[in-house]
Amino acid sequence: MLNKLRWIYTMQLNYHYYSRKKEINEAKELSFGIVRNLIGGVAFMTLMLLFAISTCVLDVRGCKTGNYRLQLYLIASIIIVSYMYYAKKRIKPLFSDIEVIDKDLYIKNNYHIYLTIIGGLYGGAMFVIAMLIVINCRH
Repeated sequence: MLNKLRWIYTMQLNYHYYSRKKEINEAKELSFGIVRNLIGGVAFMTLMLLFAISTCVLDVRGCKTGNYRLQLYLIASIIIVSYMYYAKKRIKPLFSDIEVIDKDLYIKNNYHIYLTIIGGLYGGAMFVIAMLIVINCRH
């Protein structure tokens, strides 16, 4: 998994440096932001699905009345803040040794577009599934 994330980071770094003509530090920040948001989005939407399953399928008391939204927002905000801290302290150093490859070795590709589409579809699917579970739970 780490090798795939490092590959995505390298691909994004080269794309921002060569194709978008960004400075090296700005390209590194943009690339890290993409990897961080990809990990965060997948983790957050998976947790939202698990939260919907645990509240509705397991018939938690707040599910029938709909009073679990405040708890959901509090849990989500705690997860987001802790992930931001964790990403800056633990994940960013994993990519510090990656540098831009030579221009001759750089192959222009559109993997970043596919990555964005797949991430968006995954997030949307998790949201729809969680909403269907919640709607089904209320009836």
